[in-house]
Amino acid sequence: MKFHLSLICTILSLNTGAQITWSADVAPILFENCVSCHRQDGIAPFSLITYTEAKLKAGEIEESVDSGEMPPWPADENYTHFAHELVLSDDERFKIAEWIADGLQAGDTTLVEAPTFEYGTSVLDTISSSFSIGTYTTQYNIDEYRHFVIPTGFATDKYFNTMEIIPGNWNLVHHVDIYLDNTNYSDSLDQLDTLAGFNELTGWPYLIDYIGGWSPGSGPLYFPENWGIKIAAGYDLVVQIHYAPDNIGLTDSTRINFSFVDDTAAVRKCSVSVPLYNPLGQPLIIPADSIITFKQQSSAMVGAKSLIALMPHMHMLGSSYTIWYETIAGDSVPVIDIPEWDFHWQYFYTLPKIMKIPSGARFHAIAVYDNTSDNPENPNDPPITVYEGAYTKDEMLMTFMALADYVPGDENIIIDSSFYFPTEVNSIDELSEFSLFPNPANKTVTIASNAFEEVDKCTITDVLGRNVLQINHTVSESSSQFFTNYKHCTLNTRYIYC
Repeated sequence: MKFHLSLICTILSLNTGAQITWSADVAPILFENCVSCHRQDGIAPFSLITYTEAKLKAGEIEESVDSGEMPPWPADENYTHFAHELVLSDDERFKIAEWIADGLQAGDTTLVEAPTFEYGTSVLDTISSSFSIGTYTTQYNIDEYRHFVIPTGFATDKYFNTMEIIPGNWNLVHHVDIYLDNTNYSDSLDQLDTLAGFNELTGWPYLIDYIGGWSPGSGPLYFPENWGIKIAAGYDLVVQIHYAPDNIGLTDSTRINFSFVDDTAAVRKCSVSVPLYNPLGQPLIIPADSIITFKQQSSAMVGAKSLIALMPHMHMLGSSYTIWYETIAGDSVPVIDIPEWDFHWQYFYTLPKIMKIPSGARFHAIAVYDNTSDNPENPNDPPITVYEGAYTKDEMLMTFMALADYVPGDENIIIDSSFYFPTEVNSIDELSEFSLFPNPANKTVTIASNAFEEVDKCTITDVLGRNVLQINHTVSESSSQFFTNYKHCTLNTRYIYC
């Protein structure tokens, strides 16, 4: 059996003794990972655009980075990698810690070009259709979940390849989810409210399909070329928006842009389904003052499937959620692990590379809920027994998955090329070429480079992003053999999980 492998070397900068400064070292990290939220008029409570702002909040930066709270990325990257992860590298964490420890040095701030943000700016090359919720002015100082119904007016079926959600007010919109409705029921509720949209006081919409969403830091939802999700003729969009608290009187006019597949006859049809829904063999009931674990199991896959993205979903009592699939032969393959569930950060996680789910395989999950007073997110004080339901204080247990029927070669389609082909190596004067051969291989793989003696640490991962081997100068690994000049190492493929 041959293994198709990918090589990723994460090279940590050597400590050369150079002073860490905000302008040269810390600002690029904040601009890349933080300021989409932490800026003027952003969803975060303070800005980190300037040196003065970052210096003032250095203590909070250090605490949140050390704890892993920020940047917000609930999925465990050591379990499975996803596209466009908001995860700091060890090198970035080191730079932030050293900058703070060395006295918050500014460096040459005149060399820093801060990012700029404009409301309503699209990044799409082509927009086939664009929709707006209209204008809504918030009526509450607490969290509000409001639904806006938008008739598409499509006379024929459409397949979108890209969906872009542009919040009308970044200081107000916490996240957006979009569903479809073909019954006009949601629209009838919308008509009962004199303001744009409606909330749970009016009723709950009828939702038949979930097609994607937005949360701070995320960009458009892309599918591979000629792949698309269907919006049938005559369907309504139901746009659910979570408005952040303490923002009464602000206005929002969120927009949704779509790019469609031109040739609907040749489209690779994708759909968002819910293979994991509710606990296995029991109702979703969380007794007061209890920590309870539920198991889930999907139906067997009828034919092989291609997994593109997924979105686990629980409410405020959620504590952790782990998902994997098992083949007919009994092999287990990790899909996602969220060890510390955060109701406020629920992403539609896109895989960096399409994952093949074999025919007959089943998804499995373990979910933990904490309905005690120790859970700071518990909406009830004292705790009460909570049941399944659509409202925030109810609970849910489900996972949306974007799937397509598998075609041989799908597993080689890369969605986030930056993950598989890094473009930057820190603290090496010239980017050295790493080669991996043979590929595919059935016994051993040789990694060749002229830069090993300059590398502090090299981490090798498989095509699913799982760590396989870490190479250090001073550590001899049982699965690798180094020549004395550090020009090659040989990796036994039995350590590769494919």
